[in-house]
Formats: sequence, structure tokens, C-alpha cells
Amino acid sequence: MWQRSGIYRRSFLADIGRCSIFLFLVAIFSCANLTGCGEANPYDLNAPLIKNTLVKLPYEETLNKGGLRISLQSIPGRTDAIRAEAKMYGFYESPTVKWMQEGCSVRMLSLDKGLERYDFEFSELRSSNNAVTEVKISIVSRAKSGPR
Repeated sequence: MWQRSGIYRRSFLADIGRCSIFLFLVAIFSCANLTGCGEANPYDLNAPLIKNTLVKLPYEETLNKGGLRISLQSIPGRTDAIRAEAKMYGFYESPTVKWMQEGCSVRMLSLDKGLERYDFEFSELRSSNNAVTEVKISIVSRAKSGPR
């Protein structure tokens, strides 16, 4: 009978040890997840430059302290598309991107080896006289903190 209780005592202590190791690992993974060790959103600095603003075409603007120059122009005969051009000035590179924006969508342009990104959200195109005359746009500048 004493042997039985010793066996139970040992297995009970082993169970407590396993349970504490499990709880320790759960606590570590929870802390890592809460502090942002995952790469779900690697851009930690987000600055809205334009927020759901209706602009008339043609539109040209310099934003982000000269880091972005945006130009939007209508296309005659098209009521669902515009011409867009973004001149971005970064630390490592300064690309110019031209595209034809058809309909409503989000366009993401990265620069500086992926350390910075501009998100252009076109949410509404208003047309009149067989061309787009107004665009509702949001622009967000996203960057990763740290050394360049």
C-alpha cells in the first residue's frame, strides 16, 4: 500500500512539472504575440497624408514634406479610368511610377528596399462629359522604423 501511494505521489509531481512547463511556454508565446514578434504588419509607422478626400482633376500635389509628388489626370472618352503618376523621393532610391487606374482599388508602391511604402486607395470615380472629373482618394505613408 505504501508503494502505491509513492507511485501516485511521483506521477502527481511529474504531472505538476509537465503542466508548469506547458504554462511557461504558453506565457512566452503569448507575450511574443502581444509584443509584435509576428510579421503580420511589418510597417510600424503609418501616417495618413490624404484621408477620403474628393479632388477635382487634373490634380497635382506634393505631400509628405516633398517625399511624394502625385499627379492625377482624366482620360478623354473614359469614365472608369484615370492616369496617375507618383514621384517618390527616398533615402536609397527615387522611383517614378506611372499607371492607369481603372475603377476603385488600392495601389501599393514601395521604395527604399521595402522600408517605405505609399498606399493609394481610390474609392470613387465621378464622371461628367464622357471623362472622370473627380476622384475620392486616400494616401497613407507607411514605414519601418530603424536604421536606414
